[in-house]
Amino acid sequence: MTTPKLAVFLAVAASFAGSARAEDRIRIIVNGGWTSASTDLSESRPYTEFAETGSIGADYGLKSGFTFDGGVQFQVFKNLGLYAAYSSTSGDETGRFRASLPHPLYLNRPRTLEGDLSGLSSKESASHLDLALGQSKGAWDYAVFAGLSRFSVEASVLDTVRYSHAYPYDTVTLTSAAGRPVKDSPTGFNAGGRLDYRFGSARRVGFGVQLRYSTATAKLPTADGKTLTLDLGGLSGGGGLRLYF
Repeated sequence: MTTPKLAVFLAVAASFAGSARAEDRIRIIVNGGWTSASTDLSESRPYTEFAETGSIGADYGLKSGFTFDGGVQFQVFKNLGLYAAYSSTSGDETGRFRASLPHPLYLNRPRTLEGDLSGLSSKESASHLDLALGQSKGAWDYAVFAGLSRFSVEASVLDTVRYSHAYPYDTVTLTSAAGRPVKDSPTGFNAGGRLDYRFGSARRVGFGVQLRYSTATAKLPTADGKTLTLDLGGLSGGGGLRLYF
């Protein structure tokens, strides 16, 4: 772009941006809320022991809880802004294992083990970059936004089941069955809306509510080299502080 054209472009952009109130140029948005998403996963893997095929499997339950969502919105034009945000969700993960263990002396006489998995945890976060379209009417602001989301997830999957046995080997005793952490960082999208109310004569502080739907698909590696498919995100809602500069 030549210098005269660049000057014209900057002048036009400045005229659009100048039509917005000064306190609209930058918005800081902080939300605390809840995500109701939950996921159930299962895996089963064969293995060979004592010249026979056995199997080890597990069922997992992931349930989201409290969500933090915070970001900054920069007004590009009067009603159009760039909204960069970060969200983090804490939740619970439960798990239960099951195993069919070949007998060292007899064919087709497996021993079984099952129980709960301990020490499981899950963490999910996402960085969002959105276009935000909105307006101000008196003390009220509202906006809709949509864009890309980069997720980061860490969960636990079954590592291995260890056991002990003694002659005549008809029963087994569990030694350990623990999870190991696995990670993935998929890219997805998000969309949502916000409604804010400003306080005071200067209207530089406010409170608002927000809904955001985000989604992506993670692939978590299991101990046998396969993957578990996990749907991330979901619908989250909450409210919190607004600051205007």
